[in-house]
Amino acid sequence: MDRRMINIPETFARMYNRAPTEDDIGILMKMKAEQDAYKNKAITPREGDLVHSKKAQERARISAAKRDKNGSVAVPQRTCTINKLIMFGLSTGQIADALFMKFEAVESDIEKYKLPRQNLRKKK
Repeated sequence: MDRRMINIPETFARMYNRAPTEDDIGILMKMKAEQDAYKNKAITPREGDLVHSKKAQERARISAAKRDKNGSVAVPQRTCTINKLIMFGLSTGQIADALFMKFEAVESDIEKYKLPRQNLRKKK
């Protein structure tokens, strides 16, 4: 058994004269993990490690090669339809009614892809 798991409840009971709750144990374990990470920098992930890893670099090269050179963005069919309807002058509520979608879903697509746009293409 892990020695730390045994000591955390015993230490808490000695300090506060009561049995720890699950929340108390969680807080103590988190504090212990932070102490361990402070002592041993190797177990603390450094910021930017993922960006500099070989796999991340390879993925970035592949996605850059797949990008369209003229700046167009590949989007789902639904987003193309929403974009066209916005360009025709329909409001967000009208688009949601016409496509049988929730208003929030239409708003989400508009924000995600910064609609309306000219340079959209359907995903293959």
